[in-house]
Amino acid sequence: MGTGQADESVQLSTLVETLNERFGTEFTLADQLFFDQIRETAIANEQIRQAATVNSVENFEPVFSKLLENLFIERIEGNEEIFTRLMNDEAFRQEAASILMWAVYNQIRD
Repeated sequence: MGTGQADESVQLSTLVETLNERFGTEFTLADQLFFDQIRETAIANEQIRQAATVNSVENFEPVFSKLLENLFIERIEGNEEIFTRLMNDEAFRQEAASILMWAVYNQIRD
């Protein structure tokens, strides 16, 4: 997922900044709420929690990736610009997914 640049040292709070720098977007800190909502929804998801608890990050990533699109769709209302970019720009989506995956995995495992 992503470029391999996202690891546990990348904070979810810098996701919008990272995406803006890398993809020339102009998302604001208010847009960060979209990603915070995805993280919280993912952490509350029992299937994701179980996968993170019993798997290495390498084995967790395919489970997370499979469920991530549904999490994005659930949060589309009020977040159309981010959703459009996530669905239409594979590199953007991979970068966001990678950072989100690490944040969810680490928060569940901590």
